[in-house]
Amino acid sequence: EDDINIEHVAIPIHGKVVAENTLLANVQGSLSQASIPSYPSSPLPITNYGINIFPFWGDIDTFVDGEMYLRTSASDATLLTKVKTDVADDYYNGASNDFDPTWAIAITWDSVGYVLKKGDKLNLFQLILTTDGTRTFAMFNYPPNGINWTTANNKLSKAGFDAGDGNNYINLDIEQIASAGTNCNNAGRFIYRIDDGFWASTQCTECTSAQGGL
Repeated sequence: EDDINIEHVAIPIHGKVVAENTLLANVQGSLSQASIPSYPSSPLPITNYGINIFPFWGDIDTFVDGEMYLRTSASDATLLTKVKTDVADDYYNGASNDFDPTWAIAITWDSVGYVLKKGDKLNLFQLILTTDGTRTFAMFNYPPNGINWTTANNKLSKAGFDAGDGNNYINLDIEQIASAGTNCNNAGRFIYRIDDGFWASTQCTECTSAQGGL
């Protein structure tokens, strides 16, 4: 099964409220409001699938190796503590803030290969999504030495955000991700506030050099 239904609270994303329990985690590296039938070769945008978050959307093949793991704050309360610290350090640069998350999920794609049943190069990456009911943050985590593949079946993988309306989207630099880039001076980590207006900017407001990650 490529899609897994996520149990979650209502989440503000891009000026809307995503209704509870409507997001799907997909083995090909996406979190979406609707099941996406195939991996396209063209860049974003895509339409008719609602809100989409792509930490690494590629032609992933887990038949040879790798798995997708999910962990939520409903089953692991320590996740909220970790996420609160990471947002404070990597988004607010340790400055005083009142972000106190009430829900979070960590989705990890662990040692995943690529089509067709290729296991000579494996990728590890993670999406953290968290909210306090007003503010929502998405964190993309990759190994501090980068990922191992970006192209499968002659199709370049993608990362970014897509509102599903054909107009509001961001294509992130997949090669920057591959080389352990960052938008918060923390190798392999990209963090974004996405409750409203995140399509206009992909930079965190403030940054830190502290190490973190998977």
